[in-house]
Amino acid sequence: MTEDFTQPVSRLKDPRKLRTKQFARDMNLDSLATLFWISCIVCPIVFAFAWRNPAHLLQLAYLPLAFLIAPIVFNFSPMGLWLSNVAYFIPALFLLLPVALIYRLVPTPSWYIAVVPIQLALFWYVRRHLPKVKQQEWEEFSRNTGISREQIEDRLSSDA
Repeated sequence: MTEDFTQPVSRLKDPRKLRTKQFARDMNLDSLATLFWISCIVCPIVFAFAWRNPAHLLQLAYLPLAFLIAPIVFNFSPMGLWLSNVAYFIPALFLLLPVALIYRLVPTPSWYIAVVPIQLALFWYVRRHLPKVKQQEWEEFSRNTGISREQIEDRLSSDA
């Protein structure tokens, strides 16, 4: 059986296949995120026409607000002082106020407010979880093949 990038990491022997596997996963995630962002822009416009209520266009603000909230929530570094940590989240709370206001002005469809937590989850996955998974895959690959990290980098750089 020939080795391809769709196999589990434990079966891969060529570092190029693992790099391809990670690249394909990143591309799939980018496609999913792009589809999500496009739908976040298109849905309020469709809702405005479908319900003949231009107030639905206010929901276009959910995506940029979620973009602003996500880094605040996930990129703070604990400072040791409880009060400092609480003060760090104040900008995120201020950014949630327009989300709540828009939700009150345009209560239907209420499920659309899920744009904000979905964007938070995407941000967490891409910025926090995915880099850890990639590192674990490279460590597992190195352990399974007996190739050091330097040798892996040499092989990958010689292909470039």
